[in-house]
Amino acid sequence: MTVDVGASLTKAFLQIAADGKLPIEECITQPSAVLRTTESFYEEMDHDNSAHGSILCYGGMYWQTGQIAESNLRQTNTDQHKHPEAIAKVLSIAGYAISKAGNGAEMYLDLLLPKSEEPSFTQMKRDLAKYVSKFWYGSKQLTCAPKFVRVLPESAGVVSIVQTYPSIILMFGHKDFTLTKIKDRHSGLAYIQTWAGRGSLMIQRHMNWTPSNELTGAKLVFSQGTGQKGLEKAFGDEAGPVVASLRQARELYWVNLQQQLNSDIDVVQAKRIYVAGGGAPAWSKQLKESFSGKLDLLGPVIRTIGREFPEWSKSPMTYRLTDAYLVWRQNADRPETLQTPPTRKSTKTTKTTKSAKSAKAEVSNV
Repeated sequence: MTVDVGASLTKAFLQIAADGKLPIEECITQPSAVLRTTESFYEEMDHDNSAHGSILCYGGMYWQTGQIAESNLRQTNTDQHKHPEAIAKVLSIAGYAISKAGNGAEMYLDLLLPKSEEPSFTQMKRDLAKYVSKFWYGSKQLTCAPKFVRVLPESAGVVSIVQTYPSIILMFGHKDFTLTKIKDRHSGLAYIQTWAGRGSLMIQRHMNWTPSNELTGAKLVFSQGTGQKGLEKAFGDEAGPVVASLRQARELYWVNLQQQLNSDIDVVQAKRIYVAGGGAPAWSKQLKESFSGKLDLLGPVIRTIGREFPEWSKSPMTYRLTDAYLVWRQNADRPETLQTPPTRKSTKTTKTTKSAKSAKAEVSNV
């Protein structure tokens, strides 16, 4: 299982091999929302946990995650580290997987976090190994046997496929922008820079229009960048000033980013520029103009994801999945090595499943 807890979306790839059953491969996305709650509220909640979100408890802390934690007002703290909320997000995905595989199943877990949070990687690894082994998932206590847990910096997946040196990886995230330098075959993950707060979110904060929910705003900004004219569809005849404000904000963002990249000798001398992250498609024109023949938009990876998970085959959002997919596929048995081909499916955050059920009367600490 590989989980990428992005600021706007949690992405995960799973391969579940329950005893006596066909292996299942799933691509799951959940809203990144997570909220602390109380024991009494937890006991009273009427929610069936699913791939879209969950209620759970670990270490005496009660959480709502994913779609059920979403609210109409959403603002990202660009200075906030992802631990311990990341644990709740991982457990939301792990709970779904364990529910399918059965209690006591072995688990192999990779988590992707920003390089800037590397000082907390060791503690995060310990905490994940501890809490994923036993926690409450709704009214059920789940257990598993973590065989290995790794915490890796974002862009680790893309780094794994680089074969041209020197190379650069540009990752356009919602909250952060990540610049990775692969100077030679021995560089590994040594040269990764997280530019905190320099992701696509910065564009919204330079606009004259402020959406109450920044994720809705991000979708509209993305749609404009990819020619889908989301603002015109949302605002109709009143879209003009907002579109103009966005155009100015995009130009300002790109001019500043381009200046920083052009002043970096490693970027200038790179033989290949790889591009990933959810915001990447919105800058395809500018990237092609700036880097011309050096540019690698990870087309083969995008097509492979679309082939293995057809629901994503025509979605520009597949760029969000590339890094996690490449880490996951290194460890999950490739389909051709399995005696029986896996069953695959994707679970997007397009619906929620709720039904009445009685909550557990007593929820113990784990």
